[in-house]
Amino acid sequence: MESGTSSSFLKKLWPIERFELKKILPLLLLKFLVSISYSLLTCMKDTLVVTAEGSGAEIIPVLKGWFVFPISICCAIAYTKLSNKFSRSTLFYGIITSFLIVITLYSFVLYPNAASITPTTSADYLLDRLGPSFSHFVAVYRHWFHSLFFVTAELWGQVVIFILYWGFANHITQMKEAKRTYTLFIAAGDVATIVAGPLTLFYVNKYLHIDYLLTFQSLMCYVIGCGILMMGTYYWMSRYVLTDKRYFDPSVMKMNVNAKTKLSLKDSLKHIMASKYLLSIAVLVISIALTINIIEVTWKA
Repeated sequence: MESGTSSSFLKKLWPIERFELKKILPLLLLKFLVSISYSLLTCMKDTLVVTAEGSGAEIIPVLKGWFVFPISICCAIAYTKLSNKFSRSTLFYGIITSFLIVITLYSFVLYPNAASITPTTSADYLLDRLGPSFSHFVAVYRHWFHSLFFVTAELWGQVVIFILYWGFANHITQMKEAKRTYTLFIAAGDVATIVAGPLTLFYVNKYLHIDYLLTFQSLMCYVIGCGILMMGTYYWMSRYVLTDKRYFDPSVMKMNVNAKTKLSLKDSLKHIMASKYLLSIAVLVISIALTINIIEVTWKA
């Protein structure tokens, strides 16, 4: 009796059949990689903009409201347009590579030379002309390279996690599979967040009395490495997993694994509005985002 109860409990915790491991484990790894990268980027982006000279926690809503929000909308529109012209794999590799280029450029070129590329004179002039009421916008301009990294880190969550990862998972996962596996994917992201904390603390303590730049660059090397592993995992799945009809059957999914998206942005919005499930999810996502943004400014101040 106890053995049967234990087996049933384990089945609920890990509802995966043995033959499914070839598909599920890489998806778990992908979720872990994108989430730990986002956690490390989030830790660093907030520290940099909040502690910069003439800046503070009040700059966060300026960056999110005036830069991240409109850029994220542009990214969604651009992704929709590009999805009609390029394959999913091309977009995946191209977007991840673009993020890694910006992160590498900032970590090893811009940030180490911050003193020489900061427009101090023009920023002071703007602050004098515009007054204290525009000090947050001037701080964004003064520390434009930190602002660039902040926006890039924010877009990682919206573009890489929500559009690329979940778009890929939804594309190759049937509804009956999703009911059993999506909680595991979410758990993989939670584990990544837990791991990111001690990892950050280790490098902070390691270079505490040396140079914060070394801490930052060490952590960004992890992000760059995770990005490369993400592309490698995606490539391996596309070549050795999704070519097997047990894991992806085009006749069942009614599309090819690397098919281009047919819906325009307008049609996509109509599709969401027509589905009570998708509309409910959209409301949840927007509500959570608003709540987090309202609370974090007070907390980080």
